[in-house]
Amino acid sequence: MDRKKIKEDIVIYALLLAGCGALYFWLTPDQVAVNPNMVDQSAFTPRTFPNLLTGAMAAATALGLILSLLRFARLPKPDKTAEKEVRTGKDWIILFIPYIIYGIIIVYSVLFEKLGYIWATLLIPPVLMFLFGCRKWYLYLCVYGFSALMYVLFKYVLYVPLR
Repeated sequence: MDRKKIKEDIVIYALLLAGCGALYFWLTPDQVAVNPNMVDQSAFTPRTFPNLLTGAMAAATALGLILSLLRFARLPKPDKTAEKEVRTGKDWIILFIPYIIYGIIIVYSVLFEKLGYIWATLLIPPVLMFLFGCRKWYLYLCVYGFSALMYVLFKYVLYVPLR
């Protein structure tokens, strides 16, 4: 693994571990109420399962953080004489694609709220597929077929009204 990837992993693991701490010590106690007599009657409370999952996630994250720190410590020192990488216009576009996709998903949710499922689903998936590099017409047809199936399932089987 290269140095940059390991640094990114360390930051991500540290943020996940901080998120687990916030979930365990702040969000779960704030959102999941426990009556005092529940604690006296049983070892299991409504917080048991969320705390167990948070603890397991924190343990896996801590292990990943430790392994990434060990990998980083074992890396050879970087060569200071290496040339700096020059980014082209295409590199910058590739760098911002995740943010563009996120923005399109936000646009989809706004269109879903304002225009309804049908129009939002007719407009946004082709844009996403085009950005992903999909040029085969039958894949677009598959997306619309799946969307129609979901519409029928929600409207006529689950009785959830979609516009």
